[in-house]
Amino acid sequence: MRLLVRLGGILVLCAVLAGCGLGFPIPLPTNIVPAPSAPRSSASPSEEPDPLDATDALDVSSHEVNAFTSPSGQIICMVSVDGARCDLPTGFSGAVPSTEDECPGSTLPPSALVVTDDSGWICADDVVAAPEPNLPSTRWWQHTGFPTVTQAGRTRVTLPVGKKLIAGDFLCLSRPGDITCGNIAVGAGFTVSREGVELF
Repeated sequence: MRLLVRLGGILVLCAVLAGCGLGFPIPLPTNIVPAPSAPRSSASPSEEPDPLDATDALDVSSHEVNAFTSPSGQIICMVSVDGARCDLPTGFSGAVPSTEDECPGSTLPPSALVVTDDSGWICADDVVAAPEPNLPSTRWWQHTGFPTVTQAGRTRVTLPVGKKLIAGDFLCLSRPGDITCGNIAVGAGFTVSREGVELF
């Protein structure tokens, strides 16, 4: 049986007003439906490393929210000490669950992935704002030397492949073609790419 969990005060990044580049905060939806619990297996030395391993992660806990895109600019995410969120990428071709299954009573389709104490879909009427340089949400990036990408005519800061951000217990990792975010304390998280979503 799926349980609704309350998001613990995550703030969505400033939503950029059309054409003016100014932003305003929008609260994140308050309910997510967690993924069914599945045990995490221990990786053997020949398997892929644990995506929630915090080794060499850049600690961004001192910033309220930390926004970034994948190197392609297609996947936009944010991480804070309260959780992590990624919106479905441009050109997403994976399966999306029904609103009835994921967000009973909502008229909005599932459109983003969130992790707090568990991971799940949210049915949001907002999006994470494009993480442009010099915004409060991209202060973490300003002295990293990480590249930018231009997407839809806007310059966005990226989290390069192999790099990780950590804020409290929440970590996001950029890998070729996808972003993985999770709660390292409980092992819950998600991976999102243009081809699909995996919840764990």
